[in-house]
Amino acid sequence: RSRRQEEISRRVRNTTQAAIHYEGISESGLGWLGGNRYSITLKLGDIAYQIASDDVQTGLLEKYATWLNSFDSSQTVQISVVNRVLSQSDVRLQSELPLRGDGLDQYRAEFNRIIDNRLSRGRNNTVTDKFATITVESEDFEEARTKLMRLAAESIAYLRGVGGCKAEIVSGYGRVELLHSLLHPATESQFAFDYDELGDLGMSSKDVVAPWSLDFTDKSMFVMGNETDTYGQVLFLDRLPAWLSDQVVRS
Repeated sequence: RSRRQEEISRRVRNTTQAAIHYEGISESGLGWLGGNRYSITLKLGDIAYQIASDDVQTGLLEKYATWLNSFDSSQTVQISVVNRVLSQSDVRLQSELPLRGDGLDQYRAEFNRIIDNRLSRGRNNTVTDKFATITVESEDFEEARTKLMRLAAESIAYLRGVGGCKAEIVSGYGRVELLHSLLHPATESQFAFDYDELGDLGMSSKDVVAPWSLDFTDKSMFVMGNETDTYGQVLFLDRLPAWLSDQVVRS
């Protein structure tokens, strides 16, 4: 190749967009990861696990494990647990009671003071979202859509039997918004995204979610550069023990 071609290739390879390993996400929520790999994401609802008896907890874990093991060798499922810290203004807006001038405002004011005290101590302002991303191999987009929609429907139906877990398909907008929140964790500005505008501007969703910079110079951590730099580290379990507590992530 010519020197100019090598320079262009190096520039493309070194963009933050190139470091995000997917090619596109349709409005319906199907993602093309490149080659013959496609994915879909489900948002998983909460279940009453912590307050259940030991026998019920064991049954829930067995059903959950059965679902995870139901995927064949050409399919993968990735579970993501995303903790979001809400701003104090957002929590107040959602939680505090407006005064009405009806003689009960003293109680509303007391309730609002309790909310403010909890927020000042950093309590009750964290929201945990859980997602399952299913990936398959297919010859083309239509075949992938058929496979993924079937797997999604089967998973949604099965998970209802796991403590009544309500699962739903995440739309393309939802997946882009989620990626943006993960790659711009310190950004407080309102997320804005429109599929129609992408075509007009000649952009892809990767241009929307990509951070300003990614620095992997330090092998022990990485730095995402945005309005505020964010430092991260990846840990993995190398050798799983024969027994693992269900509290391992929490503790």
